Amino acid sequence: MTLITGFIAAASLLLCQAGATPPQDVPPATPPVLAPFGTFSEATTTEEWQARVPALREAFAAQIYGRLPQELSAYEISRHDIPATNISGASAAGEVLLADPVLGRRFTVAYVLPQGEGPFPSVMQLSFCGNALALGSLEGVSPPLSGAPGFCNRFIDAPAPEGTDPYLLAMPVEELLAAGIAVVSVFPGDVIPDDKEAALPLLDKLSPTDDLKTRPGAIAAWGWVASLAVTVLESDARFDNQKMAVMGHSRNGKAAFAAMLFDPRIDLLWAHQSGTGGATLNRSYEGEAIENITGGFPHWFAPAYRDYAGREEDLPVDQHMAIAAMAPRPVLLGGAWDDRWAGPMGAYAAAQGADPVYELFGVDGFDQTGPEDMNPQADLSVFIRDGTHGTKLSDWRKFITFAKHHFGLED
Repeated sequence: MTLITGFIAAASLLLCQAGATPPQDVPPATPPVLAPFGTFSEATTTEEWQARVPALREAFAAQIYGRLPQELSAYEISRHDIPATNISGASAAGEVLLADPVLGRRFTVAYVLPQGEGPFPSVMQLSFCGNALALGSLEGVSPPLSGAPGFCNRFIDAPAPEGTDPYLLAMPVEELLAAGIAVVSVFPGDVIPDDKEAALPLLDKLSPTDDLKTRPGAIAAWGWVASLAVTVLESDARFDNQKMAVMGHSRNGKAAFAAMLFDPRIDLLWAHQSGTGGATLNRSYEGEAIENITGGFPHWFAPAYRDYAGREEDLPVDQHMAIAAMAPRPVLLGGAWDDRWAGPMGAYAAAQGADPVYELFGVDGFDQTGPEDMNPQADLSVFIRDGTHGTKLSDWRKFITFAKHHFGLED
């Protein structure tokens, strides 16, 4: 989720045309989200919509993400407190060491709690370089158990970001705590590393079926790790299990998106610059194509997804339908104009396409006048800002405003 932003921002400059005119000619989401789907006729009520949600999840599993194990409880090995005296606004911190229930690979869930009386709303970030970097100045957090990706080495002793609105290496822990939000970090790379040679054998073992086409990709597996962490948080009375958000940036934004899609216990999503296989429409033909993503990262998705390279219009589902399957839970999508590879307007169009389902539930769905005019009170909101790939302090502040409203934390 947004921890290696400096690296990603720099890399994206090679992929995006900085300073270009914002693209706003992306086609609308198709097919219409309430239209007949499979054996289901047009949905006109929430009951009719909810009846098709399991079939939608199955379609996304079979065609894009892969099928996941049903077990959502990890084996707890240990837990311990971490002193948080150097974190302003913190009342406690800790770390839980776990082993996943299928592969037996170990990972940790690290957290910081705000002051006051719980249970506390929380935001879980799926982190690129481990929980220690994600939680910034909190000392005593374990490093990645299986090692961090090589590019993370440059951030270990990096100076603090400068400027009034920097790209961040760590979550803004103290601002989140001040808003009354508990901060959680998970490094899913301890379970499935982001390396095709190492990941593919593990993903084969993780698959709950013998169907090679639907073996889970790393994106879905990382979302599954987030769900294992949700189970841990639900067992701790200090966390409000009705107010749990998951956040991810870039490929971890795709994983957070998948977690929200497949796990109804997650209450709010912020998918930031998640691109193809995340919030961006496959049929928007903006940014990274299926051919690019499945060719460059063959371990990220189910093998079935690559079959739609160059024929995106044949996919039986598209990402607006995934967002709609999350309804009426709040969803925030972030993007940047110079981050063309992530297709920001494709995500905006996906939110527009999902809106009829939110309206069906009678909530304030997509309600903004343009891609830069985020409405934090809407249940389905998008912001696209100037700049490139990475998570800025102002992005986090938009999330805090959004979360405070939907979690009832406003002053």
